[in-house]
Amino acid sequence: MLQNLKDRKVKEMGERSMKQTIGILSLSGLLVLSGCSASAQEVFNEDSPVSVEVNDVQEQLIGTGKVYAGTVTPSEEVEITSKVPGKITEMPIEVGTKVKAGQVVIKLDDKDLRHSVEKANAAIAAAEANVESAKAAHEASMAQATTGIVQSKSGVVQSKSGMVQSKNGMVQSKSGMVQSKSGIIQAQNAMVQAEDNIAKAQSAVKQAENGVSDSGIALKKAEQTLKDAKTNHERMKGLYEESLVSKAQLEQAETAVVNAQAAYDSAKVAVDTVQDKLATAKKGLTAAGEAYANAKEAYMNAKSGYANASEGYNTATEGYSTAQEAYDTAQEGYANAQKQAEIAKNESGIKASEQALKQAQVNAENSQDTLEDAVITSPINGVVGAKYAEKGEMISTQSPVLVLANFDKVNILTYIPANEINEVKAGNQVQVKATSFDFVTKGTIKTVSPFNEKGKGYPVEVEVPNPDFKLKAGMIADIQLIKPGSEQGIIIPSKAVGHEGNKAYVYVAKGNHAKRREVKVEKREGSLVIVKEGLTKEDKIITSNLALLSDNATINYSQEDDK
Repeated sequence: MLQNLKDRKVKEMGERSMKQTIGILSLSGLLVLSGCSASAQEVFNEDSPVSVEVNDVQEQLIGTGKVYAGTVTPSEEVEITSKVPGKITEMPIEVGTKVKAGQVVIKLDDKDLRHSVEKANAAIAAAEANVESAKAAHEASMAQATTGIVQSKSGVVQSKSGMVQSKNGMVQSKSGMVQSKSGIIQAQNAMVQAEDNIAKAQSAVKQAENGVSDSGIALKKAEQTLKDAKTNHERMKGLYEESLVSKAQLEQAETAVVNAQAAYDSAKVAVDTVQDKLATAKKGLTAAGEAYANAKEAYMNAKSGYANASEGYNTATEGYSTAQEAYDTAQEGYANAQKQAEIAKNESGIKASEQALKQAQVNAENSQDTLEDAVITSPINGVVGAKYAEKGEMISTQSPVLVLANFDKVNILTYIPANEINEVKAGNQVQVKATSFDFVTKGTIKTVSPFNEKGKGYPVEVEVPNPDFKLKAGMIADIQLIKPGSEQGIIIPSKAVGHEGNKAYVYVAKGNHAKRREVKVEKREGSLVIVKEGLTKEDKIITSNLALLSDNATINYSQEDDK
């Protein structure tokens, strides 16, 4: 390939030298015919510009390694495919438009997508309401369970109180039986006394009157004691229900009532007895028989009282059994209420509604993402390389809409033969020359593949800066490995150099004039020479029709790298 390039350059140089020779001969003939020693430029009208070709001066290397042809590709290339199908409403770019990462390149009709977002947000609101409802239901269930515990516990207390009351009834009935038994005995004694006390009637009257007075006082005291005991019992009962006194204190109050009642009844019986004695005593012997009858009647009443007290005891015993059953039932209800409270603590309903809320939030995020996908942005800095749709067209998620490429850097793919691949390393510097126009730069070997690709050689990729966007995809470029000792300088075609004696010169294009400039040539390599002095990288050198030029000659030109 290098030999072909040199042959092409030599041929081109030969053709141009031939043209120059013919021009010079023609000019010489004119000079001879005119018999004048004027310069070549003086032969032509000074106002007629000389047509020339111009090249940019470039700084490059000479004496590098072998040349390999490669193909230019962008450093990044992406196909833009929509994530959602839809109709294009905006597409403010064309092929060749430069774009930046994040720049909007396509907008789709998003009416239905916005409605989906609104619907998803409404679903979130409904799910949030369900969560609040579940929490409220859970709190209500907890409150109901708590109320059930309180009520069942109150039932336990009430049934316990019923047992206590029934127990008191049993005690009172037992006391009535004792009192009735005592009445029977007293009535029997009265009968005996009625028979024996006829003679002692007068003494008994006086004693009975004293007894009436004393027993009246005693009765009032017993009545007051009973009243106080009952008042204290009611107060202790209330305090016990509020858990302010112990059960023992309550039972002491109850016993005090029983004892006071018994004392009152005894006092009352004592009053009746002394009154009977008084009446008996007053009646004397004539009333002895009546006293005997009364005593007998008292005996019968006492027996009846005993029977009533016995019946009351049995009733109180049954009440105690009923209260015991109620207590057991209340205890069972309390246990059930506690179980219901444990069930009420279960928050599965709340968790389910919270999970539904999370799902609604995920759906809303997905809808929002889909809405945002209706605006397509460029993922890279680059240029639009291809455009497959226009505004108003429907696009799918299957086919690309745009192709974007980044040409700030380009990659050049070449293939190295097996016998040369081991000389190539990633990171090595290379010189890159475009074959279609006059452009030289440097690059860096980016990757070296260890696989031989179908006999073409080993793929090697070179990374090349391309800030001016001169290198485009598909262009062919020559790659030369830079070897140690390679000289760098301003390289120009040797055809652009003229000689006069031992001095070399070139013509530099300045506007529409040619400026002659002396240069120092360091080295020649084929059709190229390296210039050490006299030129800068900003100069444009003239490469054709040098024989027709002189310093400050008028020119018009086309630049070779525009071809």
